[in-house]
Amino acid sequence: MAYLQAELLLVHLFGFQVIAAAGVKNLFHTSKNVYELDATKVESEIATSRSPWVVMYYADWCPHCHHYAPTFERISGAVSPLHQGSVRFGALNCPDFLAFCMKIQITGYPSVRTYHFKGDTGSPLGGKTPDRKIVHSEQDFTAWIRKNMPSKSGAETANLTVLGLHTVPALPASSSSKPGVRGMRSSEAPATSIAADSVLHQREVLRDALPALHLVDAEVAILYSLSQGAFLKGSEDGKLTGDNLGELLRWLDFLGGRLPGSGQRDLKALAEKTREAISSSATGDALSVSDFQKLLAKHGLDRAPPEAGIKPDAYWRRCKGFTCGLWTLFHILSQARGIQPEIAGQELLTRIRGFVSHFFGCQQCREHFLEAFDSCKFDHCHLRADDDAGAALWLWKMHNDVTLRVAAENNRNSAKLLQIWQPVLSALCCDLHGAIV
Repeated sequence: MAYLQAELLLVHLFGFQVIAAAGVKNLFHTSKNVYELDATKVESEIATSRSPWVVMYYADWCPHCHHYAPTFERISGAVSPLHQGSVRFGALNCPDFLAFCMKIQITGYPSVRTYHFKGDTGSPLGGKTPDRKIVHSEQDFTAWIRKNMPSKSGAETANLTVLGLHTVPALPASSSSKPGVRGMRSSEAPATSIAADSVLHQREVLRDALPALHLVDAEVAILYSLSQGAFLKGSEDGKLTGDNLGELLRWLDFLGGRLPGSGQRDLKALAEKTREAISSSATGDALSVSDFQKLLAKHGLDRAPPEAGIKPDAYWRRCKGFTCGLWTLFHILSQARGIQPEIAGQELLTRIRGFVSHFFGCQQCREHFLEAFDSCKFDHCHLRADDDAGAALWLWKMHNDVTLRVAAENNRNSAKLLQIWQPVLSALCCDLHGAIV
């Protein structure tokens, strides 16, 4: 009963979350001030140019990238409206160019880099990373750009036609599914509210289908997160070492012992092959990111094929994007039995924290989660090590907290949302603890 209620809440909660930040794959596809870039443009043209550039590196699935994009658009419009100023603005979607973003050490999204400004000490390819507080203030960053622009004699008047940089025209409306990790199926009407009792009344209808569909989404999220996370923590020469490598192995072992279904067997095989790759490395204690990618290309998880780790769009079943799939994974893990029941709750939260800290790309999402975890928000520090029900409830509280914050950032009615989910969460709490007793 508790698991089913969790499943039902999962469906509608995620439905809101995706709607709150849904969008097309490239955030600036209709922009008149920001160019959508690829790795070749940055390497062969921007890095070697003398004109100042401001580039936003983002991930299409990242909620805070969606939230910051309008600010970046307004800054570009204020400094170089219609590309007419001396400063050029661009954006690159890192999931499409993972090796390049690892090469220039993009470790979180969104990341803004500047090129060819006064006093620029950054590398020609990687650029310089301005102070993040300035970057996220529209007024301060606009002032910083204007103050630090190079003199006209040092800047070239770039011919954008020669460079091959053009704004991408808006995609025509289509009745078919939109491409991209965060695309929505047009046949599914977004529901912005639903009564708590109606969520629970649907349990008989959804009883058989939901667990299997959510498990597929969790498997897709695992494959995609492993592919993305390895590049985030890879060194400039493409290696995973030290604590980053150790955390990857601990995460694989944890998933291999706790994920329900046949995917558990596949994860154990992946962990074994990963250790073999480490042992065969020149130093015996490093993992080549490219070698790990080759392993992922050969290892699917039950009903999620290897391709889902590269382009997950076509493989989601209930979710519409990566963040939904990741929360689905966390909640499913919270309902599964641990190998050591006496530490099941503590192990669950510790491993999730380790994953978020090392391998989750949304920088502000990561910081918010770690701040909440490390400050014992919602009192998780007082849970017993074996209190897996308490750990599961803590994840739900955190999930609801994230949803409310995202709603506020996107000017949605968070008060109404809170009224919807609190009764369901209370019922879930009682049933979870009742199931233990």
